[in-house]
Amino acid sequence: MTWAFYRTAGRYILVYGVALIVLLPFLWVVLSAFKSEAELLRYPPLIRRELVTNLLAYPGQDRELVSFVRGLVMAELDPTVVVEIELLETFKRNRMSMLDVRSNLQRRASA
Repeated sequence: MTWAFYRTAGRYILVYGVALIVLLPFLWVVLSAFKSEAELLRYPPLIRRELVTNLLAYPGQDRELVSFVRGLVMAELDPTVVVEIELLETFKRNRMSMLDVRSNLQRRASA
């Protein structure tokens, strides 16, 4: 085998590698198109909760969008996840710090 063969093989590997990296997001979109809404909302749990609560707690958000998302959350997600999203939304709307949370917990425990 000659150096020309290795150079050509290296070029092909590089071109196919770059093509795979470029086409992977499109493949992800096509595969996601065949999933149900429940499967799409179920994964990934941490990002979903944060994104949904950001959308719900943002002060300038359109009311129709907020009510649509809230209805979708209530209809599609487990009740425990709905409660977590509502708690995170309340936490973000009040813009409470962890010190505020601790002091409220201590005040309620002593009362």
